[in-house]
Amino acid sequence: MRTEGESSALRPLGLLARLLTWPSRMLLGAAPGYAELMRGDYQHALERCEAAIAQNPRRALAHLNRGAALLHLLRYQEALEALTYASEKWPRLAKTHHNRGAALNALGRPEEARAAFERALALEPYFVASYHGLGEALLSLDRMEEALAVFDRALRLGIGTAATHSNRAVALNRLGRPEEALKALARALRRDRRLAEAHLNRGTVLASLGQTDEALAAYDRALQLKPELAAVHLAGVATLLRIGRYAEALAAYDLAAARGPESAPAQDGRGAALVRLKRYEEAVTAFTRAVDLDPDYANAYYNRACARAALGQSDTAIADLRRAIELSEARLEMARTEELFGGLRQNAEFRRLVGLETEGSPS
Repeated sequence: MRTEGESSALRPLGLLARLLTWPSRMLLGAAPGYAELMRGDYQHALERCEAAIAQNPRRALAHLNRGAALLHLLRYQEALEALTYASEKWPRLAKTHHNRGAALNALGRPEEARAAFERALALEPYFVASYHGLGEALLSLDRMEEALAVFDRALRLGIGTAATHSNRAVALNRLGRPEEALKALARALRRDRRLAEAHLNRGTVLASLGQTDEALAAYDRALQLKPELAAVHLAGVATLLRIGRYAEALAAYDLAAARGPESAPAQDGRGAALVRLKRYEEAVTAFTRAVDLDPDYANAYYNRACARAALGQSDTAIADLRRAIELSEARLEMARTEELFGGLRQNAEFRRLVGLETEGSPS
């Protein structure tokens, strides 16, 4: 049975895509570290590449595979430096631009990532992973219609995968089309029942529809399939937080923080659970850890302001709130109605900051 975007007339292009990428594959297969990368032995791949570079620092393909190994080891800035060198030395090799785009996406630089993926696709128009990367960059840029168009194009070309349908669902859900998103996720899971990201995205859509139990089950399934997927844990825990299961949320955030000690969102979420449990001093510590990890994390500054306000620490609460508003104007409107800022309502500096009248009592 056919499903939308999967015309049998287009499927042969999947073979064409493989044929077009053979030169790249043959070239990369002879490069240092390639065999180790294919086995998933990323540390040894890195060591092989670094040994080759020590012998010949200008060996671009060794830098490319070194960058790929660093990507898998989550050392994104080092990966970007290696891949930038490789892309300058081999500007006609799509893989260099694709991997560079992946590093930029991971570093939170989606506009630069978009340009890198577009360059990769200009060189290899059937490079399916670059469609995914480009779509993800556009999602990060809040360009949902464009992201949806990218995923749809991959499907029309016959090179779509389960991940394409899953990413397409993200765009549909953010466009306010959750029922269509669930249909796209059903297609993804028919293709690959073990795609953890599809279960994660399904949980997010179900949560947005208020189907909490089903959402939590989807998050649990995603976590079973891919325990290292921190986003699964954070998404599921956020649902626990929203429905008032604060002690469970805190325990789950503790686990997320242990698995990803460098994750600012895990620390921020942990602090949010502590605030709900009225453990404000511990919450301040968690939010401080979050802003140490990400100095531009507006939500953590806002949440620390709430915790400090609850502790009666007016000056530091207002300083945190000011920083949060500088980073995200959306926090300004939130602050005007925030219950935890009740003790600041008569504070003249607070009232000036959030745009309330400075004279008289707050309404």
